[in-house]
Amino acid sequence: MSVAIAPGLFRVRLRLTLLLSIVSSVFVGFGLVLVPWTQLWESNCLLQWNPGMREFMLSAYVRGAVSGVGLVNVILAIEEIGLYWRHVHGVRNAQ
Repeated sequence: MSVAIAPGLFRVRLRLTLLLSIVSSVFVGFGLVLVPWTQLWESNCLLQWNPGMREFMLSAYVRGAVSGVGLVNVILAIEEIGLYWRHVHGVRNAQ
């Protein structure tokens, strides 16, 4: 048995889902871009017990790779905003 969802409610749920996706992508992206270069990254208590891993995680290559993943995340969020914007304006222009 399936439950029918009103078209208006479906649109609201879709917009909220997209908004939460964009906001979380931006926050995670900026966090990944900025945190590897802060004191928080260097004073990570989980790395105190393993000097080899600490040395690896503190290398500029790893920090740059993590920041790169964050940048990709932010770019994808911006692209999602653009797709949503084009979809909304495309639907309005078609009506």
